[in-house]
Amino acid sequence: MVKTLTPLTSIRKNCTDCMGENPKLVQQCVDTDCIIHPFRSGRRPHNKANTLKTIKEHCLNCARNENNEKSIKAVKECTASLDSEWPYACYLHPYRTGNNPNRVGVGAISSLKNTH
Repeated sequence: MVKTLTPLTSIRKNCTDCMGENPKLVQQCVDTDCIIHPFRSGRRPHNKANTLKTIKEHCLNCARNENNEKSIKAVKECTASLDSEWPYACYLHPYRTGNNPNRVGVGAISSLKNTH
């Protein structure tokens, strides 16, 4: 299995993949309608707070149901993991539901449980 990247690194790799593996073209990308466009450099822009929500919205636009409507069910059932073959391999797959699998059990609630 492929090591899970950070959300920002995943966006950068996704954009590089989209631009034919050419990092210079990523910086020159003019597709401002793409929701992940502001994150393409692998850095969080000042006016965009939540990387995971942005990835989730990108996935909602990609994974449509049989009626071509946005569907969280279609996102959850997406099979485009990095273990998949091209053209269905996706760097954003681990974050498609807006959660970071690298942080399971990390945070205020789990730390409170460990104090007893």
